[in-house]
Amino acid sequence: MPQSFQEVAAAEPDPDQALAIVFGLNGSERTAYAALCESDEPMSVQELADELDCALTTAYRIVDTLEAHRLVESKIIRDSTCQRSVYEAADPAVVAERMEAQVDQAYTDCRNAVETFATDPVADCGLFESGDRK
Repeated sequence: MPQSFQEVAAAEPDPDQALAIVFGLNGSERTAYAALCESDEPMSVQELADELDCALTTAYRIVDTLEAHRLVESKIIRDSTCQRSVYEAADPAVVAERMEAQVDQAYTDCRNAVETFATDPVADCGLFESGDRK
């Protein structure tokens, strides 16, 4: 859910909150990303569920969300009896670059909207149906 500029500016976000603001991650998703960052080895969804003390279905949902935001990378581990998927955190430096690019784009979009507002405060704001403006 988008936050207002005032809410974001007043929050003085820390790195954890930046993940929430930029990617919309909830607390469990941020905790999962942190756990994957801290882990020396890739983790299975079951291992992540154990780490987070949550249901396996919840851990799958969390992993799906992290994958959708490209915050984790999956790998297949094969041994003589089976294969399984494991996940590792995307490089935080790469994630930070993506976050910075998204923030820059949001700033540019907002600045452009402000400039448009300055010249025509009701342009494209949806307050009037076509032909209703006076």
